[in-house]
Amino acid sequence: MDDSSPSKRIVRGSMAKFKQVQDEKSIEELRSKEKKKTQLQFRKTSTMLRQAALKLLKEEVREK
Repeated sequence: MDDSSPSKRIVRGSMAKFKQVQDEKSIEELRSKEKKKTQLQFRKTSTMLRQAALKLLKEEVREK
């Protein structure tokens, strides 16, 4: 069989399709991780801001 035989083309096509699917899965996993990371960063920032605001309010109340 030479490189242009139908079975070789099918194998190459299947391998290319498999690689494409693997790449898409990897990209989707990275997006998912980034989304979770962003949500976690938002929660941490939100918590820090809330704590800072409460601290300022407590200081203000003490001053009065």
